[in-house]
Amino acid sequence: MKILHLLGLQLCLVLIPTIFAQTTHAGWICSEPSEPSIPNGFYADEYQMERAKREVEDYLEEIQDYKECLIRNMEEANSEAGNVIDEWNTSVNRYNSK
Repeated sequence: MKILHLLGLQLCLVLIPTIFAQTTHAGWICSEPSEPSIPNGFYADEYQMERAKREVEDYLEEIQDYKECLIRNMEEANSEAGNVIDEWNTSVNRYNSK
């Protein structure tokens, strides 16, 4: 009986990356933003520095959105993995009660 539970744990460890990969495609699609181009401060004029400042601010907002998207995907993957574990444990318990 205990062998089946260990097998279940191993099965879940194998399934978690698979579930995460499917969740990423089926759930939220996270796009990592491109880093802004930062001018050399010694040679840049005021316009270039102001433009770079706006690009950096935009980038920081985009990277925050990207991180939140990744967190949502991880939460969804964990939930799906939990469902698989529950289903497996139910199956094992039914098998063991024969």
